[in-house]
Amino acid sequence: MLPFPINTLDYYLKKLTLFMRNSFGMEEHIEVFFNILSDIDSVTDDVLQSLDIDNSYLYDDVLNKIAQIVGVSRNLSVVVEGITKQLTLTNSELLRLIKTKIIQNNYNGTRSQFLSNYSNIFSNIGWVFDIYDGANPGVVVSILDESNPGLTQNDRDLFLSGNYTVKSLGISYVYQIINIGRAGVWDDPNKGWNNSVWQVGS
Repeated sequence: MLPFPINTLDYYLKKLTLFMRNSFGMEEHIEVFFNILSDIDSVTDDVLQSLDIDNSYLYDDVLNKIAQIVGVSRNLSVVVEGITKQLTLTNSELLRLIKTKIIQNNYNGTRSQFLSNYSNIFSNIGWVFDIYDGANPGVVVSILDESNPGLTQNDRDLFLSGNYTVKSLGISYVYQIINIGRAGVWDDPNKGWNNSVWQVGS
């Protein structure tokens, strides 16, 4: 459940003041508490992965409580292309939203963490994301592959409304859902149409 960097001991040690780091036994105390946190995190991951959350109502209340802690809800309204929609999420959809919210609350703003965290959340279900800089400064284009297995309408609406986005301050986001495998990319942006070659699926 815990994303990088808050799942590392060094993250917490760096939060200590110089006085506290030099205090006898302080770092050892932090390490003890971190080990407890790591054990809880590991067990939570194992439990969530082993639960058949889609096919049992028994886990609804547990996920609702976790969602409330991180600041999301199973029932929410989103705005997609100027239209307000009311969504009721399944357990799998809610779990993806919970994980995304945890990342949003602990994002350090780097591209590497962005890609790493999205890979940890969505790669295990075969989803493909792509991001690139837009034509204008401060614009990022975020693409979701429409051929992703298990992609639901709620997932589409959550993505297009920005709820699956780890945002950085001052950046505007453009959302698209396309078949990435059929996208074409110029081999050289400085060439003209007659002497360029399309690379399919790049």
